[in-house]
Amino acid sequence: VPLAWFERARQAFKQRNLPATYFSASGAGFVIDDCELLAEREGDLVEALQNGKIEDLGFDSPRHVAGPRSDWRTETFVWPRKGLFYLGVDEELSGLSELLRLAFAIARGILDIRYGIAYELPLDRSPGSYAFGRSRNTLAQIQAIFEARRKGTRRMTSGELWSDELTGRKRHLSGFFGGAFPASILSESHIRASDLISRPVGKLSPLGSSLWLWELSDSELCLAAERLQEMGVLVTGTNRW
Repeated sequence: VPLAWFERARQAFKQRNLPATYFSASGAGFVIDDCELLAEREGDLVEALQNGKIEDLGFDSPRHVAGPRSDWRTETFVWPRKGLFYLGVDEELSGLSELLRLAFAIARGILDIRYGIAYELPLDRSPGSYAFGRSRNTLAQIQAIFEARRKGTRRMTSGELWSDELTGRKRHLSGFFGGAFPASILSESHIRASDLISRPVGKLSPLGSSLWLWELSDSELCLAAERLQEMGVLVTGTNRW
């Protein structure tokens, strides 16, 4: 993780009066356990970042009345080797397009940005896990999954397909979509694959070199999803194990 990413992310937190409180990091010969206080370990972390020892890094600002750490106001995580970057902000603090622009500003020139999505989920649905195709299942849901798999009727959920895509074929980096979202960052290959220039849906705005911000209203989300399905560029359709 480059030191520049840490500095940009911290500055973004400060500008919103959200001091980064807790953090976790790991890398070659360097591990900091979860829930370390940044104020107490910032020197160690900065030194490790300067020496290129950190492979993944995350920090957050919990609510003032938070019980579990997951009750945050702002949370971010980056894992450059796997091409993953997540930024979560309380919906009262930022709109989705603004949030995606902020994430782009933090990562621009540091990470190889080719695709990004923005969405809203309540904290108890674990928004960060959703970004990586993970979900929280009850014991009954887990038992149903194993029973269906035993019978050969198990179908992968859209989240599971997205998780496989992130760690496997990674077609989302070259024109495929994780779905239709209120705001997305698209590359030129996404624009061509979805035919958004000649048959526009929603609003496209230039974001950077060969990158676009794609914004969809609530009424346009279904139409956009149908377009992506029609063009065969969705990675989150149904499939069997």
